[in-house]
Amino acid sequence: MAKCPVFVFAFFKRLADVLLEQAAEIDEEIHRLIQEANTRCRKMLEDNREQLTRVAEYLLRNETIDGDTFRKLYNGEDVPNRVAPSEEELKGEAKAPLTKPADEAQPEQPASHTTSEERIVEQKDEVQPPEA
Repeated sequence: MAKCPVFVFAFFKRLADVLLEQAAEIDEEIHRLIQEANTRCRKMLEDNREQLTRVAEYLLRNETIDGDTFRKLYNGEDVPNRVAPSEEELKGEAKAPLTKPADEAQPEQPASHTTSEERIVEQKDEVQPPEA
């Protein structure tokens, strides 16, 4: 009977050792994956620095950007600065309407069920790097 508790203790000690070994392997793999992703990310940023700088400078001047303007800037096309609204427009005293009349208004599109990640992938496919 005395052998049973010793056997159980030895079994659980060996199990704990195996689990610790597996945990160390998992930690090493996670570290490797993070390092690899970090390297890829840095390379992408460095490879696209000129395009990203153009976009950042435009945003500093204009504060907002639409998808079409982003694509043009990214692809190296010249884009004029957005025209800031006048003080009258900001106060609501503008003579011209700020929105389209009802007969010119675009019908509302149904809500898309794509995730933000799917939209990013779709937009990435539309952006073409400038030819060297």
